Amino acid sequence: MAESAATSMTPRQYAARLITLAATTSTTRSPSDLGYYCFDNLARDLKNASDWEKALLQEIRGAVTDLAAR
Repeated sequence: MAESAATSMTPRQYAARLITLAATTSTTRSPSDLGYYCFDNLARDLKNASDWEKALLQEIRGAVTDLAAR
């Protein structure tokens, strides 16, 4: 994942894209760690995450926190 996405987007840009996609496909946010269960599953399944992937998960966490504050 990181190799192909990193060539065209920063972790912040990709996180924004994923958040938008999750918001349009999910009617409610879950009370999970990353805001949406799909992101929790992604984080759980990433073994030996690259620095890019770690940054992506951090961006998702921050974006979801910002959305919750609204």
